[in-house]
Amino acid sequence: MRPVSTLWMTVLLLVAAGCGGSPPSDQPPPPTGHGTGTGTGTGTMLTNSPAPSATSDTGCGPHTVTALPSEQPAPVCLTIGAGLHIATQPSPSQPWSVPTSSDESVLRCTARQLASGAAEATCTAVHAGTAVVTMTTSPFAGDPHGPPQPQWRLTVTVV
Repeated sequence: MRPVSTLWMTVLLLVAAGCGGSPPSDQPPPPTGHGTGTGTGTGTMLTNSPAPSATSDTGCGPHTVTALPSEQPAPVCLTIGAGLHIATQPSPSQPWSVPTSSDESVLRCTARQLASGAAEATCTAVHAGTAVVTMTTSPFAGDPHGPPQPQWRLTVTVV
């Protein structure tokens, strides 16, 4: 066997041996599944894939969700008084409607539309129950057979 081939074989074996190994005992294991600290997520998600948002250790707490037209978010849980911030990406050709709560006695939202076609809302959990936040994009201007009109829904449980 040539020396170069032997070197590559040794490197390959060392790399393969390192795969699937346990982290050192003084280091925590890598995160799995959904996020577990207050943070952000994306439309469907949020940045901690696959969930749209991260949560506090109890599973309920403040959330930030970025709505994406191609994805539906996982349900979120809030405690009474906790906040929920929802934002969309700019969409000048198909502006987003403002996010609305199906039950303002459970989840009260203040929302606005931005010049870029984006929308955002800040919601507050006010009473135990379930509400659904919805929004949609406008029809594509100039082409009745253009891109679809995404409809976005986020189920929020307040405890």
